[in-house]
Amino acid sequence: MHDFDRRVASRAAHQHALVTSGQVAECGGTRAMVEHRVAAGRWRKVGPGVYRLAGAPVTWHSQLLAAVLAAGPGTMGSHRSAGLSWELDGCRPGAPEIVVPRGRRARLAGVRVHESTDLGLVTPRIVDGIPVTPVARTLLDLGAVMAPQRVHVALDSARRRGLTDWDELLDTLVAHARRGRRGVGTLRAILDHHHDEIAA
Repeated sequence: MHDFDRRVASRAAHQHALVTSGQVAECGGTRAMVEHRVAAGRWRKVGPGVYRLAGAPVTWHSQLLAAVLAAGPGTMGSHRSAGLSWELDGCRPGAPEIVVPRGRRARLAGVRVHESTDLGLVTPRIVDGIPVTPVARTLLDLGAVMAPQRVHVALDSARRRGLTDWDELLDTLVAHARRGRRGVGTLRAILDHHHDEIAA
């Protein structure tokens, strides 16, 4: 194996067999080298500037990470995909779901893309090698796309497993609360439901 291919394989081994154009360049690759490997079937292009090494299985995790990498810096797995990454009850596999900074035009086939004006409030967490929203922010986002009852189930499972607590949930609600912010109403209603328990 060529030294370049070893370097790429080493990088991809930590990324569900994926590598980006930028990482290829860091490994000493050129556009011509990429095109040659794609044409030979050794790599497969799976998104803008993202490649999967041949022979690697296509998994839900690799599809989500491919979407995150293709959408650019600051992107995270979010909403139902983040809920599934955290293994929250009530979250089921589906199309990859990501969040990007407001104004970024990320158009990816088969991917649900959300834009956010408040990603500066969020420090991504790495779960199974994928940057995703923290649990409390994930639960807030789920309130925008899932029925309140299912969000409540997910929240209860997160607390039961020690992934978040009332203080963190309250802090997240306060930090993101603004008129029209989707998901805030659902999280607020759940916290109101548990008012006595939180206040105890």
